Amino acid sequence: PHRRINNKKDIAKEKKKENKTENKTENKTENKTENKTETAVVKDEGKKTTADVNTDYNSHWAKNAIVECFDKGIFNDFANKTVFMPEKPTTRAEFVTALGRLMNINPAEFNENIFEDIDSNEFYAPFINWAASKKIVLGVDAKHFEPNKTLTREQMATIIVRILKTYGYNFNTNLMKPIYKDNKAISDWAKEAVYALTNLGVVQGNGDATFNPKGLLKRGELSELVLKLTKKLEK
Repeated sequence: PHRRINNKKDIAKEKKKENKTENKTENKTENKTENKTETAVVKDEGKKTTADVNTDYNSHWAKNAIVECFDKGIFNDFANKTVFMPEKPTTRAEFVTALGRLMNINPAEFNENIFEDIDSNEFYAPFINWAASKKIVLGVDAKHFEPNKTLTREQMATIIVRILKTYGYNFNTNLMKPIYKDNKAISDWAKEAVYALTNLGVVQGNGDATFNPKGLLKRGELSELVLKLTKKLEK
């Protein structure tokens, strides 16, 4: 219950008490606001580049290529700068998207879906439409692409060669057959592409002199491929 204020002394005392409470509240609000602002500034000033961020590929052999791909926007929409998972197999959609960005295609020009299992709202839709319209990629059948399916190293090689041929890159027809210990494991339909890219220096075998054609293409390998292709196309 409120007590009655009966004299001037009590009124002055009550006003002093109210002013003290108001000042305390205002100071608290101002301090809170100032601290919030200061925190935001510190956060902005502490912004780091891709190369400086603590990542899961700091010690990976493809780190430089991964960093460059992020800086070029190649991995936008499907990869995280800090948790990239360089040993994770690449999907067909990711692969085609990365190559489409490498070739600087205009996504707005390829908004008509060719395959029934491609969602127009997905980031990869225009890139798959581009690659399919140019006969760079084929579906698993006439109506389906299976965008989330992984792809093998020999499949990767055939797609890259189709891109290079589509955009006017001339290959040396006198191909030197690379000496891979597992040459016999490379499918007949992929041998020409594997040999061509090996001679170009775009792909290479493993440390044990094998190509591992049926092995899945990993994200770290994709990064290195994009970097090497960039240099070849710039010449």
